[in-house]
Amino acid sequence: MVKLGALAFGLLTIVAQVSAQQTVKVMPFGASIVSRCWRANLQTKLRNDKVTNFDFVGSQTGSCAGASIDQDHEGHPGSLATDYAKNGNLTVWLNANPPDVILMLLGTNDVLIGKKSTGDVLKAYDVLIDQMRAKNPKMYLIFSNLLPLDPKRWPQSGADGIVNLNAAIKQYAPSKNTRASPVVFVDNFTGFDAVADTTDGEHPNDSGNEKMATKFFAATRDAIKAIAPDSPENPQALAPAQAQGQNETPPMVTSTARVTAQAQSNSPAAATSIVLMTAQTQAKGSATSVATTTATQGSQQTSSATSLRAAWPLNVWRGVSAVFRGSRQSVL
Repeated sequence: MVKLGALAFGLLTIVAQVSAQQTVKVMPFGASIVSRCWRANLQTKLRNDKVTNFDFVGSQTGSCAGASIDQDHEGHPGSLATDYAKNGNLTVWLNANPPDVILMLLGTNDVLIGKKSTGDVLKAYDVLIDQMRAKNPKMYLIFSNLLPLDPKRWPQSGADGIVNLNAAIKQYAPSKNTRASPVVFVDNFTGFDAVADTTDGEHPNDSGNEKMATKFFAATRDAIKAIAPDSPENPQALAPAQAQGQNETPPMVTSTARVTAQAQSNSPAAATSIVLMTAQTQAKGSATSVATTTATQGSQQTSSATSLRAAWPLNVWRGVSAVFRGSRQSVL
């Protein structure tokens, strides 16, 4: 005899896992280079890789082309890391838009405008990272070195200062890594042409934006997947639920998604009604509505499963079909 309540519980568990998908908040942080449209290229690369559960956050908005581009960021032209550390700007922005991941490229103006030493900038980084972790002890920081400067447009001392600071960042960033709050170093200097890839010897043009997006892509994708491992972008994480007894009460779904399930059975041979209503995701502006289905024994289970296939994402369907197969085999 099958315990048809297992079917209800299995379906509920699978839908609840999808509906509980976490939207990962990503904050691009820095100065004017951060405000450029490499962010749009990066978002496109993520979506092309089927990573969509992200929300770029910040108090600033850009004007990058594309209706689907999330324009939010925390890139403030002319800003210095040393000023941010001294004035507490970052804490204000973190409180207003708490991120899970920070993409940081910051320090060019400290070298070029502020004439700050490498030691001064590293001390400022210490303060900023402490502020990040005070807000979120599990902050995931993707730490980029600085783009090269064209010495024909900017002082040679500035170009040399960038090289020196980058050498320090390469050692500094990994030293700040912890298990709880990872720090991943990204090298945007290597392979970037300060003449061909900039508009003015400093800020990226279209080719520069594409190069930056490529450098940030893998680290950003991996951060999102590490923070939200049960999202549809990681279908292998959606394991089929173990069968439960017919009369057992399914555990409470502890997610912000509202999933209501009702399983009714009068006997092992009776039909089991499963109502799955309004399985809403936490993804930005998205929701998934799942139609009411009635599953009975034998061939009707297969028919009901077929009707669901068109409505559910592939990874959800795979999990659902596994539950149907397991229930059907033991129904008689």
